[in-house]
Amino acid sequence: MKKILASLIFIAAIASCKKDNTPVAKTYTVEYKLTGTPLANTTLSGNISYVSKTSASASGSLSNNQWIVTEGSWTLKAGDKVGFNAAIANLATYQATISVDGGVKVLQGGGQSFPVTTNIVVSYTVE
Repeated sequence: MKKILASLIFIAAIASCKKDNTPVAKTYTVEYKLTGTPLANTTLSGNISYVSKTSASASGSLSNNQWIVTEGSWTLKAGDKVGFNAAIANLATYQATISVDGGVKVLQGGGQSFPVTTNIVVSYTVE
């Protein structure tokens, strides 16, 4: 009887020491980059919206056929999503990246051979 009681107390003690699975927040530097080449005899134009550390809907625009935003000291935890959407006209080719602490996490590319607006959606979920 004492052994059974001791076993039950031991099992209850182990069950009460359940591990806390709350994600730990860390500080990161996140860089968004979009580089494009326009179709012949055209220029690139369009809108870019992105998640920043202070806003879920910041906006930007291309300059010299590229767009780069760096968000430093951004506190994120596992499961948080970062990314951007772009609608760019006259793109022949493009390359879009999301880098976290200097390492490329997402690399996406594509292109068109005729003048349409290209919709680009790039996102990354922090691990």
